[in-house]
Amino acid sequence: MRGRGAREEVGVNALTSTDIAAVCYEAHRVYCSRIGDSSPLSWSQAPDRERESAIKRVEFGLAHPNSRYLALGFSRETSERTVVKDRTFRAIIEALRPMMAVKIRTPEESA
Repeated sequence: MRGRGAREEVGVNALTSTDIAAVCYEAHRVYCSRIGDSSPLSWSQAPDRERESAIKRVEFGLAHPNSRYLALGFSRETSERTVVKDRTFRAIIEALRPMMAVKIRTPEESA
């Protein structure tokens, strides 16, 4: 239990937004394979643009936890697959958020 004014140390095993994006991406890739779409490559083999897109989604989700959607350009015609991807990313982001490196400000730093 932290006392007042304590600071949380950034652990070696703390997750980054890129780590969370990789988990989100892989979860979505597995979902795709379960519905018969084997086209998404693994995170390590995915094109840079796909990895960057996943990282941006995660960063947006971390910065805007109450936003309805993570993807830009949602409309009434948004595919079910896009909605599933968005919900998957959102759930994983929220589950892994506590494992990120977070620095707690001391009262002196806040002043």
